[in-house]
Amino acid sequence: MRVEDDLPSLDTFKNAVKARIKVPILTRLYERFEDDGLEQISWEILNCIPEVERRPLLYTLTTHVTKEKPAFIYFIGKRDPRYQTRAQVVAASTDLLWSLSLMLDDIIDNDTQRADKDTAWTVYGRKQVEDNIKFILNKLVQVQAERISPQVAVFLQECVDDGIRSLFAPQIHSLDSTEKDILENIDQRARFHCEYPMRAVFEGTESSEEHFTLGTEALFASNRAGQILNDVKDLVPSNLYGRPLFNDIIGGTVTVPLRMMADAVKGADKRLIQDAFGKRELSTQTLSELENLVLAYLPRMRIHQKVSGIYEHFIDTMRLVTDTDDFSICQEWVQYKVSQADRLLLR
Repeated sequence: MRVEDDLPSLDTFKNAVKARIKVPILTRLYERFEDDGLEQISWEILNCIPEVERRPLLYTLTTHVTKEKPAFIYFIGKRDPRYQTRAQVVAASTDLLWSLSLMLDDIIDNDTQRADKDTAWTVYGRKQVEDNIKFILNKLVQVQAERISPQVAVFLQECVDDGIRSLFAPQIHSLDSTEKDILENIDQRARFHCEYPMRAVFEGTESSEEHFTLGTEALFASNRAGQILNDVKDLVPSNLYGRPLFNDIIGGTVTVPLRMMADAVKGADKRLIQDAFGKRELSTQTLSELENLVLAYLPRMRIHQKVSGIYEHFIDTMRLVTDTDDFSICQEWVQYKVSQADRLLLR
């Protein structure tokens, strides 16, 4: 049974997801997603969505199967047992929101592959997926209003709208943008899965302001490091990810690794990046020249230090807001991500 044809049994869906997981830490995260009740809540929400609307989302949920975002939210939220149920709803909802954001990103970037599978819009059509995203987003906002509070629902919509605006912000489409500009844009884009969850779990509760602040800071840090590492994959040839290179340059999007490389490029080579940026289609010769440029100028050690430094800050912060068992999962996740950085940048 194809999971996107109808809402299958939960066991059938789990098997489809587990078949995609090949790394121990991803297995550990998914098992916690199950054991902590987050998957059951996700399923309850999906059951409230008409079949035709949920098909692309189900397809995406079996494409992108990492569960660190809902896990980290729940780990922080459940530290105070009084808010465990609220943390479950928020974490499960955020996982669905994240999948919707991937579907939207693929449409905006015109990406046809994600994790070695066709992207949702190429399977179901651009218009249908756009409509599905809007429908399910409205449903998730409604869930927050009903199960958390109307104020939280309004804040979620604000964060989502801000994130969509960030995708079209001038500072990420100009080679004149600074690293600070780009990082601020990354944070703006991430408010719906970093700031909103902490506000939703803790606002109006007796939890300390410090716990809320540190939790939010940790989520933003994890996202920044992950985004920079993901953007490296667009520049560095590798057989690890099965994705084409230079989509950001072709699409006219400046990233932290691209900014750092552009700053290092000397002389006439600067012109190559300027001429290629935002051109949508590049010749085979230009693509080859860009690969040589990356080999010559990409500051691999500096980027590695930046990624590992941000992950170190994430770990230092999570240590303060999670239980020992949960923290060990955070540590294993960071080890996994830093090992990716090692393979991409140091070998």
